[in-house]
Amino acid sequence: MKNEFVDPNETRTEAQRLQYEEINRSGKCPFCPEQFLKIHKKPTIKENESWLVTENETPYQGTKYHFLFVFKGKHTSTFDNLTNDQKIHLFDLISWINSEYNINSAAFLMRYGDSGNGSSVRHLHCHVIVGGNNKEQNPEKIKVKVGYRK
Repeated sequence: MKNEFVDPNETRTEAQRLQYEEINRSGKCPFCPEQFLKIHKKPTIKENESWLVTENETPYQGTKYHFLFVFKGKHTSTFDNLTNDQKIHLFDLISWINSEYNINSAAFLMRYGDSGNGSSVRHLHCHVIVGGNNKEQNPEKIKVKVGYRK
């Protein structure tokens, strides 16, 4: 699994699992900038030198917003390789999203490392997730998967 950039077993839909199997056959990371812009169907909302933000193509059920922040630098699966400026750039974009979408309550999720964390993509990225407003339409709490150490 070391040479695989995605884990098809951690996907949430059958279509996503099939896509990830094809990605592994290609040998290219789907979140490295040159691939991400070809594969991801949602437009980039905003970007800076280090990160881009877009809507997640497969948002968690029950969310009002599910934003995906993708690291644009050299491929890594851990934030330990980031400079302080790159870390600050992430939080600059999160602050911008909060302001632009009038978000005053959300969840921030970053899984990192190569395996065992529940993430399907082994390229540094994170999520800002905003729950829905209507409990009658979305009675279940939003479920986020965190894996087990292998």
